[in-house]
Amino acid sequence: MKIYKLLIVLFISIQTCFGQIKKINGVSFVASREPINEQHINPVLNVNANYVAIMPFGFIKDLKYPEIVFNTNRQWFGETKEGAKQ
Repeated sequence: MKIYKLLIVLFISIQTCFGQIKKINGVSFVASREPINEQHINPVLNVNANYVAIMPFGFIKDLKYPEIVFNTNRQWFGETKEGAKQ
């Protein structure tokens, strides 16, 4: 009986390995000063990335008032909501 249980577990394990989805090759996409174009995208494609993490930037001006400030005129384009959306 133990051998049958072991064979079932082994069979399920093998099936799980073959049923995996496509491998995720992810990179963190660093914000740029200006809107992105093909020059920014080609290096991502050249490393065969199929996913990117886009992280808008926020900061706290004063620890006494911990409000997260983001999407300001002083930030790089890629750090704003519009830049992350693009």
